[in-house]
Amino acid sequence: MPAINPAQLKLQAAELAEHFADPDRFSSELHKLLERYADHTYRAGQISGVEVILPTYRVPVPVIPQLVNSLSKQVESHPEEAIELINRLWAEAHLEYRILAVNLLGCLPSDFTDTVSEHALTFAAKNEERTVAEALVQRGLERLRTEQTQAYLELISIWLSADGLEERKLGVQALVMLVNMNEFENLPAIFTRIQPAIREAHQDLIPDLLELIAALTRRSAPECTHFLLQMAGEKKVKSETLRLIRRSLPAFSEEDQAKLREALERG
Repeated sequence: MPAINPAQLKLQAAELAEHFADPDRFSSELHKLLERYADHTYRAGQISGVEVILPTYRVPVPVIPQLVNSLSKQVESHPEEAIELINRLWAEAHLEYRILAVNLLGCLPSDFTDTVSEHALTFAAKNEERTVAEALVQRGLERLRTEQTQAYLELISIWLSADGLEERKLGVQALVMLVNMNEFENLPAIFTRIQPAIREAHQDLIPDLLELIAALTRRSAPECTHFLLQMAGEKKVKSETLRLIRRSLPAFSEEDQAKLREALERG
């Protein structure tokens, strides 16, 4: 893997950006650039402990952010052409292509809300890569989350009600990102959307739900405690829900833990 020369990488990214309006040429030139920085001793398996399914160049971390930085202004000023490029990149079955695609999705202007939502739904339904899912939520939906919050919540509602477990996990993680925004204050909207997932408490969703509960507790422990007391007190509460609440106790103060334990004992 070649060492990174920031000035050289910036120049290479700028040269690549010249092919912005020609998705096929861009894809071809991107392959050449990624090959220059690729770790040729590695193609599949794991990256930093995360299982990877798609082929990967395993380029150094600064490469993709520099590409996004070089392309972001063009995406903003020429969104229609950007959408064609995003689609072309996603069509390539390589990890870096898809991560770049979802990053560029997040650079589209705010008046392309419907396009961003539609692409996010399509990408999520066809994705099995954890790193791509993380990039989609963190970067691909960043403007939607900060500038079009209602559309972001509507997208989350679709994911949370999906049949696929990975899409529901994505919905929970998207809520975590929203709760962690201090400027977002509509916590009741979060509680309303997460009720079905708490009631089901699917085993594979537990780590994500615990992360969300912890985030909600940091924002408003009284509201989160009240919410979980209600969930624990439901007539047909499932044992899985009670176990989830019990596992979440370390996130609460001793006083709130006592209240929740009492409810759990009744349940």
